[in-house]
Amino acid sequence: MFIGCQKGAPKKVEPAPSIQTPVEAAKQKRAGGDRYRIDAAASQFTARIGAAGALSVFGHEHFVAIREFSGEARLTPGALETGSLQVTINAGSLAEAGPAFSDADRKKIDHDIHEQALELSKYPQIVFSSTSVSAKKLGEGQ
Repeated sequence: MFIGCQKGAPKKVEPAPSIQTPVEAAKQKRAGGDRYRIDAAASQFTARIGAAGALSVFGHEHFVAIREFSGEARLTPGALETGSLQVTINAGSLAEAGPAFSDADRKKIDHDIHEQALELSKYPQIVFSSTSVSAKKLGEGQ
């Protein structure tokens, strides 16, 4: 399960002028909405991996900090179902952040995550592209 938390409001990004083919224009229209780029410097991104998850061979719950990532969301107010989210993660930036481990344990866990679970030498990036977008109102104006 991935959990992302942003500290500030996302910044709207105006698209750069470009020449698009009809297919690219149609894709952009379907993705629709305003474009927001993730501000990684103002954001936190953590994966909580349960004992039955991808790291189950290690027998403990893990909280993995994702330190290097980028991405963008496209959202249309009132029509969120037409939106999209894409995030690219530098797989080598994942590091155990759980409080239950010593520094030596964290170093071993990080090595195992990179080499065994993620096969970092083969797959240096993780790319997530949403298949749907939804929202839940947390409070007034949120």
